Amino acid sequence: QIGFKVKNEGNEIHCHLSENLSIDDYKSNYLGEWVEITGKISRAGDIIKEIEIEKLKKITKLGQIDITFGDNR
Repeated sequence: QIGFKVKNEGNEIHCHLSENLSIDDYKSNYLGEWVEITGKISRAGDIIKEIEIEKLKKITKLGQIDITFGDNR
């Protein structure tokens, strides 16, 4: 199971993406790797309903890792 924290409007949201990653063989190549994720958050009020991954990029140099999502309301 892959977990990470998304910073959104000053709050950190803990997310698990193993289900999303296991569906797509391409994405499953990133299991166990540090990745930069581009995606969207859909919500109902304050509740996050879904996190959609648009792009994964493997990080080769670990520095400050930012995981940023556009807000798709």
